[in-house]
Formats: sequence, C-alpha cells, structure tokens
Amino acid sequence: DLDDSRQSMFLDPSSHGSAGNRVEWNKALLENSVAQAYIRLLEELRTDIETDCVDMYYCAFPKVVDNDRSWEGWLANSFYRQASLAPLFRVSGATIWSNLSSSRSLPEELLLVGEALIADEFLPILDPPLPEHIITGFKNNQINVPMLTPQDLAFGLEQEQDVDCTMDDAPLNCLRKREYVEQILSFFLNDFPADEMEGLPLVIDCRGHLRTLGLTETPLYIAGQSWDLEVFSDHLEWFVDTKLVRNLNLIENEVTGLHYMDNKSFTSELDKYISSKTVNGELKLRRRNTGTLTDTWLQAVFSRLLASNIRNLQFEIRGIPLVPDQNHI
Repeated sequence: DLDDSRQSMFLDPSSHGSAGNRVEWNKALLENSVAQAYIRLLEELRTDIETDCVDMYYCAFPKVVDNDRSWEGWLANSFYRQASLAPLFRVSGATIWSNLSSSRSLPEELLLVGEALIADEFLPILDPPLPEHIITGFKNNQINVPMLTPQDLAFGLEQEQDVDCTMDDAPLNCLRKREYVEQILSFFLNDFPADEMEGLPLVIDCRGHLRTLGLTETPLYIAGQSWDLEVFSDHLEWFVDTKLVRNLNLIENEVTGLHYMDNKSFTSELDKYISSKTVNGELKLRRRNTGTLTDTWLQAVFSRLLASNIRNLQFEIRGIPLVPDQNHI
C-alpha cells in the first residue's frame, strides 16, 4: 500500500483507524511475503555460486537496524527468524547446505584444528564462518548460533579399538598433528565427563603413537619418576607422553585407563618384567651403559626404589631378584 507520492510504502506510525490498518497491512507483507521471497531468492542464489564465493553470498543477507519501527527493521527481524529454519548455510560434510540448528560453529578453543576438522567432513561445521552481521541478526532475535560441543566431536572421533598408530597414520586429519590432539584433548578435559571419554583416540604415548582411551591392552601410565622410563625403556608404549602430561596436567582415571605409576605399580610391573626376561630361572646382566638388564639399568632400578618409601614396599620387592652375582641377578 503506497503513500500519496506513489513512490514509498505508507508507514505513518501516527496513523489510526483505516490508515492504521494500511500500516499494519504493509508491515504484515514485509514480515511474511517479502521475507519469504527474500529467503527463496537466497535459495536460488546458492545453487549458482561456487564454493569459494560463499562470502559474497553471505553479503546478500540483510543487515539489522536498531529501529524496530522502521520497515527495514521489520523485514530484517522477520527474515532472520525464518532464515534460521531454512537450509541457507554452507557446512562441511555430505550435506552441503544446512539450517542453523543442524550446523555448528567452531569454538575459539578449536580454531587451530578447524581446517582439519572441516576436511574430515564428519561434522556440519559452518564453512566459512558466518560474518558478524548475520550473527548479530540472529542474536537480535534471541536465536543462538550453535557451537560445536564435546558431545558432537566425540560422536565422530569414537573408535572401537586401540588405534595404536603413528600420527601420520591416524584415522582422521584432525589427529595427525601433536598440536591438534593436544587442543582437542584440552577441549574435552574442560567440559566433558571423564567416564564418557572411553573410545576417544586422544592420548600420545612415549613412542609418539596415538592411543585410544580405555581400549589399550595394558594400562597407560603417567610416569611417577624419570627412572620409570629408564627402567622400562623397551616398553615406552606403557607411558603417556611426558610433554602431554605436563601441558594438560593429566591425572589418572580408571575409566580411561590412565594410571599413575606409583610405588606399588612400579614394583608390580618390575616383578612381571623381570619374570618375563628370566630363562631357566636365571636373569643375565649385560655389560653395557645403555638398554635394559645392564649395570646402568640396575642402578636406575635401585635409584627408583630408594626414591620411594622402601619400608612400605618390603613385601612387594621381597620376591624380586635384584642382587647381582657376577653376570646374574
């Protein structure tokens, strides 16, 4: 409904009666028919654009205005309320275009690994990110842009067995760099129940292999002393990477299979280790400065035991052969 000039809509806010009805009519057209036509135009436009032109496509979305009594405000607010339900947003994965509630925006904590997560295509991540004027349009209408959660990420990362592979051979792009794994694990530790982390391949052992929480054949130990790694130097797969432990302040957790190598754990593993190396009841020492079952190795064993409260370990170490006799112990 046009005003007397026949060039603009009749939008006189002071109008009453039949004139006021004309204003309400124009407002209803803007909020319904025009907003719907705007969305249909964008749906047609998206089919003609290339992947690298999505930023230009987003420029066609309306910018919000502060005045909610203006026709621009009526149109923009109605547009964003309806646009949230339409598949207008470019995401990674099999479904290229998604509605807002099914898409996920990357939280700041995962920006470093964002490109790798997008390349893996197991999550509907907004690619490219929404520009600020679109986010503002949704916020002005109390519509949240969904953020990627640990639960979303866990669904795509979960494994059924211990991957036990080098970083280069990891099953996903987002797991092929140490800094990626560290950032993702930190993301989970900040806001995810530890008892739900089983099956996530997010631990690096001292060989540099990626391991799956809760699914390793043997416990993954957090070294209690530096001598632990020296004594069991031929079983570095038993230990969580020390840098990872330090950077993320990892602690033991029974469900995820992370265990602190305390004194009792050390003596228990030492007993089993020596038994596995015994031949015909004898354990031979080698005259070397490096490696296990050497003079240097035995010194490391005693250094570890002396650093412990050895009085509380008398029962545990009683049956372990630790006294050298020429070439045997």
